[in-house]
Amino acid sequence: MIVNRHMTNVANTSVYEGEIDLSVRNNSHTITYNFIADTFRGNKARILEVGCNTGYFGETLKLAGHSVFGVEISAECAALAEERLDHVFAGTIEAYLDSPVYSKEQFDCIIFGDVLEHLVNPGEVLVKIRERLLPGGIIVASVPNVAHLAVRLMLLEGRWEYSDRGVLDRTHMRFFDKRGLMELFALTGYRVLSVVSVRLPADSIGIAFDPALLDAISQHVNDDAADVFQYVVQACPGNPNPYFENMPSARVLILPPISDWTIGEIRLSNPLTAWAEKYGGEIRCKSISEYQVRDILWADVIVLQRESSHHIIDLVRRFQQHGKAVIFDIDDLLTDVPKFLATYAHYQRAKQNIESILRNVDMVTTTTQRLASQLTQYNPSIRVIRNCPIQMSDNVRHIADDKPVTIFIASSDTVRVDFIVPALHSLAADSDLHIEIIGIGPPGEFLDKAGIPITCIENLPYQSFLDFIVAHDNAIGIIPLDMSIFSSCKSAIKFLDYGSCGVVSVCSNVPPYNDVVQNEITGVLVDNDEHAWYEAIRRLVLDPEGRAIMASAARKFCRDHYSLSQSADKWQAAIFAARAYRQSIPVGDEPAASLRPHPSLKDWCRLLVSPAAYRSGLWVLLNEGFGGLKKRLNRLGFNFRGQE
Repeated sequence: MIVNRHMTNVANTSVYEGEIDLSVRNNSHTITYNFIADTFRGNKARILEVGCNTGYFGETLKLAGHSVFGVEISAECAALAEERLDHVFAGTIEAYLDSPVYSKEQFDCIIFGDVLEHLVNPGEVLVKIRERLLPGGIIVASVPNVAHLAVRLMLLEGRWEYSDRGVLDRTHMRFFDKRGLMELFALTGYRVLSVVSVRLPADSIGIAFDPALLDAISQHVNDDAADVFQYVVQACPGNPNPYFENMPSARVLILPPISDWTIGEIRLSNPLTAWAEKYGGEIRCKSISEYQVRDILWADVIVLQRESSHHIIDLVRRFQQHGKAVIFDIDDLLTDVPKFLATYAHYQRAKQNIESILRNVDMVTTTTQRLASQLTQYNPSIRVIRNCPIQMSDNVRHIADDKPVTIFIASSDTVRVDFIVPALHSLAADSDLHIEIIGIGPPGEFLDKAGIPITCIENLPYQSFLDFIVAHDNAIGIIPLDMSIFSSCKSAIKFLDYGSCGVVSVCSNVPPYNDVVQNEITGVLVDNDEHAWYEAIRRLVLDPEGRAIMASAARKFCRDHYSLSQSADKWQAAIFAARAYRQSIPVGDEPAASLRPHPSLKDWCRLLVSPAAYRSGLWVLLNEGFGGLKKRLNRLGFNFRGQE
C-alpha cells in the first residue's frame, strides 16, 4: 500500500513519509486497514497507533471516520503526526502505559505496525496494553519474518549483516517467524483471529546474496515462509486459538487447469487464502501441468477444478493411493451445457470424463444448492461453498453531475443477450439520457455486431475487473440471463461483484438472481422483455439518489452475507471432512515418481506444432543449453521416461 516513500527534513533529522494506496493489497497497511474495516463494519472506532511515525497511515483511518491517537518515540515525527491525528504522545509505548495522564484511556483497536520487534520486552507491553482494549477490541500487529529465504541465503554464506531498514534493521531487539509470533500472543493472553502474509521475493528485500546459491537451493526449499516478508496478525483478549497453536492445520494444494484462471481465483485461491489466514492452514496454487512431485508430497488435500481428462482421472487415483484427499470443485452444470455456449462442443467431448471424476473424488464442492442437487447422482459427498466477492476498499459514487451514467454488461463466456438488444437500442436513442455502454468479454462483441453503440473490453483478470468497475462513477450493471436449467444452477456472482463495488444491478427475474436479489432494495429484477428492461434501466439512469441508496444496501448485503470469511468457514469443514475420509482408507505403495504429471499424446502434439514453443525452446537452448531445455520441459510435466 505504500507505493513510494520520500525523505523530509525536520530539525536536521530525516523522517520517512508514506503514501497510502489501498488498491495495493500485498502490504501491511492495506491488510491492517481491511482488518479494521471488516471488524467495525462501518462503525467508527477509537484507535491507538503505536509507532505512528508522521501520522500518514492514521490520517487514512481518520478519513474513514475513526478517531486516531498516536504514540511516537521521535519528537520530530510526533510533531508532524499531531497535525494529522487527534492526539499524539511523544515517547515510548512503555512511558505511555506508565503515565497516569493516560491510564484511563481505552480503545477499540490498537495497532503495532512493525513495532514489537523494536521492544526490549514486547510480551510485557502486550500484557499491559490488554487493559486498554474496550470490550470487543482488537490488536493488529505486523512484524518482519526472520525466516525469509534471503536471510537463510545470507546465513548459508556465513554472514549476519544488519541494515538501516527491513528484516534486519539494526534497531531490532527481537526477531520473529510465524510460530514465534503466535507463541508471543498465546503467552500474553490473546486469541489470534487471523494471520496474513505480505510476500516479496528474495531479491526484493534489500539483503545481498549470491544468485548462484539461490539457484542451487531453491528446489530444496519446500515451506511456505520462504517469500514471506511480514506477518500481520489480528488478535483479541482470550484463550489461544488451537488452529494457530498446531500449525499448519492442513496443507491444501490447488491445481486449476491453467495458471491465470479467473474462475480459479474466485472459487479457490481467494477463499482458500482467507481459510489459511483464519484457520492457520497453508496453501499452494499451481496449474495441473506445473506442479512438482514435492508439492503433492507436501499436501494433505488436493483441489482440482472444473476440467477432466483420462490423464487427470489417472492422477486422482495416484494422489489417493498416496493418502491425499482429492476435492473436485465445479461451478457450472457441465454435464448439461447448452448449445449457445462457446464451450458446448468441448464439454460434450469431456462429459464422460467429468462424470467419472465426479464419481471418484473424495468430495465435490460447488456453488449453489440447485447445482448440488443436480450433481448428487454422481457423488453423495458434496458441499455447497458459495461464491463470495472481494470486498473492495473503494466503491462507485452515485452523484448528480454532467458525467454519463456507465452501463456495464460483462461475462467471461457467451451468454444470451439477444433479448436485451431492443432495450439497449431504445436507451441509446433516448435524448433524455446521457449514458455510456461498456461490454466486457463476449457480450460486448455480440452487442457491437448488433449495432449497439458500445465500448468493448476484453476479459479482464478478476481483480482488474473489480478495479475497472470501481473507477467509474454513476455505474449500473445489467445482468441478463435465460431460463435454462444450466443457467438456473449458476451463482449470482455478477450481482455480488457489482454489489461489492457499490454498483446497482438490473437482473433477469430468474434463478439464481431472484434467489438472492431483494427487488427494489438491493437491486432490480425484470422480466425478459424489451419494455421491462428499458424502463428499469431508464429509471435508474435518471435517479442518482435512488441508485446511491440501492447501491449502499447491495454493498452491505454482500458484506454481511457473502464474505470470504464465511467461505473460509465452509472450506474448513470441507477440508477436514475430506481429509478424515481419505485417512480412513489404506494407503497404496506406488512410488513417488508415479505422481508426476504425465501429459497426454494430445499435449505432446500441441507442443510439437506450436511456433511459440519452438521460439521459446530455441531461446532456452541458446542461453541455457540442453540441460536448461530439459529442466523447463520437466517443470511443465513433459518428463523423460524413467527420469526421477
